[in-house]
Amino acid sequence: MFLRHYRHLPHTVRKMYWDIATKGIDSRWRLSQHDYGVLTRVVEMYRPSRVLDIGCGTGRLFPLLQSKGISVIVGLDVSRRAIEMARARHKGVLLVQCSLEDLSLPESSFDLILSNRVLQNLPPSLIDTIISKLCRLSPLIYINELTESDGLDTRGSGFKHDYKRIFSRLGYEVDAYGLIRAPASPGFQTYYVFRHRNAGGRSTVRAPELLLS
Repeated sequence: MFLRHYRHLPHTVRKMYWDIATKGIDSRWRLSQHDYGVLTRVVEMYRPSRVLDIGCGTGRLFPLLQSKGISVIVGLDVSRRAIEMARARHKGVLLVQCSLEDLSLPESSFDLILSNRVLQNLPPSLIDTIISKLCRLSPLIYINELTESDGLDTRGSGFKHDYKRIFSRLGYEVDAYGLIRAPASPGFQTYYVFRHRNAGGRSTVRAPELLLS
């Protein structure tokens, strides 16, 4: 199976893979709102005005972000096809075709970054560098990535990184976290909101919360 070998592919080939996979991913996930409840609470809690959605795909999260009145929404994806589809569906969103490896934006460009099943596709040789780059862009980063709680056999198709260690080394700590029931999954998705220690207005949400779809 091609996906089983994805993690070992060169950067250029991985970019091609996402163009090929876009249609299938869109068909499966386009209408899913399984994480809308958690993301609604995150947006209402931190009230960001500038949001970057990395690995935005065809824009599944854009309707939610727009409904919350966020003034600047930027979607980033490595797939040209996904960006084209998102541009046709969602007006008022700035869309950028770019890999995380090639991402270059001014520091502190955003109030919140969303990473939904994206960082898990990066090999260990890149993950620290990419997260460090994201931390320069925003004091607040939400991630929903592959962990043991998913209950999936991920051999060959994804990486379970130690996000707490990486973010802690960069001066970030967990400000909110919990579980999300995902469609057709044997387990739960784990999400974290990492906040820089020097950022003001700390959250009052300190305990795990469980969201069932």
